[in-house]
Amino acid sequence: MKSFPRLIVLLIAGIAGNATAVPADPVSGIRERKLDVGEGVSLRVIEAGQAGPGPTLIFIPGWSTGADIWRQQIARFAPNHRAIAFDPRSQGQSTITTSGNTPEMRAQDLHNLLERLDARRPVLIGWSQGVEDLTAYIERYGTHDLAGLVLVDAAVSYGADGIAARPQETAAQFKMFAVYQAHQEEYLRGMMGRSSPSRNRLARSIDWSRQD
Repeated sequence: MKSFPRLIVLLIAGIAGNATAVPADPVSGIRERKLDVGEGVSLRVIEAGQAGPGPTLIFIPGWSTGADIWRQQIARFAPNHRAIAFDPRSQGQSTITTSGNTPEMRAQDLHNLLERLDARRPVLIGWSQGVEDLTAYIERYGTHDLAGLVLVDAAVSYGADGIAARPQETAAQFKMFAVYQAHQEEYLRGMMGRSSPSRNRLARSIDWSRQD
């Protein structure tokens, strides 16, 4: 991965504990819409606040979750920043597709979304799988248009070279994919349980993650 000249890089392990789904607050000023990012894919976006002298904050959720896990953070930063979160492709209420569900394609979706939103010099904040999407974004598009990068609670992947170098570890991880898919609700409850959200709040995130 390339170096980050003049880029603020923060590695935060604890922020994800507060990234839980919460009910919509009619007084929060959070707005919702869908935006086309190309190739038949539309992403659901929530945002609050207005563009100002500070950077726009873009929040990217993790595997099987959606934009709403970031509502607390959006509400916190909206008074001073434009704050945005979105459902990645095949997650939440965005387009469900059987193709392009890779960090590289999600990075392209993010790039196109930033253009649609006219989000200049953003700080990109990714949690879990969102970290992989951000590293793919940096690999393809670089850092010169970014004001900052926040990697939350995930390690950076070694990519294709890592798969070849660690075949046994990779095979073990691949075997778990079927378990994750078959027991998605249990996995999400365990992954997000550290923050002790209420049953209804966590259920909201799980319901929106299902691909019916």
